Amino acid sequence: MVLAVALTIPPSSQTTESTSSPQVPQTTQSSSQTIESTSASQLSPSGLKLTLMTNATTIHSSQSIDAVATIYNTLTQNTTAYPNSTLYGYVAHWGRYFVGPCPGLKESALSIAIFRGHYTVANFSSTANPLMLISPQASGCPALPPLKSLEFLPHNDTADALFIDSVTGPQHIVFNMTAELYSACGTSNNRCTSTPGVKGYWTNAAFHYFDAGSYTVVAADSWGQTVFLYFVVV
Repeated sequence: MVLAVALTIPPSSQTTESTSSPQVPQTTQSSSQTIESTSASQLSPSGLKLTLMTNATTIHSSQSIDAVATIYNTLTQNTTAYPNSTLYGYVAHWGRYFVGPCPGLKESALSIAIFRGHYTVANFSSTANPLMLISPQASGCPALPPLKSLEFLPHNDTADALFIDSVTGPQHIVFNMTAELYSACGTSNNRCTSTPGVKGYWTNAAFHYFDAGSYTVVAADSWGQTVFLYFVVV
């Protein structure tokens, strides 16, 4: 059953496009993979552009899909974003599906997820769990300090994150606001490699290559922007 959309973004804040993009990692074209990089983006009223790119639209089982998400300040001046953990807490929740059991502060503001099926803003629900792209690990995680704001440099994906540590008070960390599916530990039952992209998902302790069918790659930030791209496994 598809749940009702849980994201509310004013139509005036959305600028979505789908184009061919040379910036996504490319591989040599073969008869078993369709190499067609795509991108989609959304521009917020504050000038922050969330872009998602994938390296292929069609793959065969055991081949990998790579996805890169970036938040870029399109303005000639600094601009600040204020995460909303109450409405967009699922962004931080997704980090454990593609980064590790204890995602960091950056993943609380920008995350990528893969869902089985075809979703758009009209039928997507933030309450749905994405596919587990890394090997499940039982681990207790310390609570992250509250992320208060991200101040982006002009024409840049670099942001100064302000958070409040319960002991030391206000602190700053500088991030490049880019996320990629470097989940190589979850692409097979073998040892980890450094190859980007994912080939499948985990259920409990079992790894599965992506089954035949359609999939949706979603990138979202913690102040309400969401973009969708798609690939098919044949």
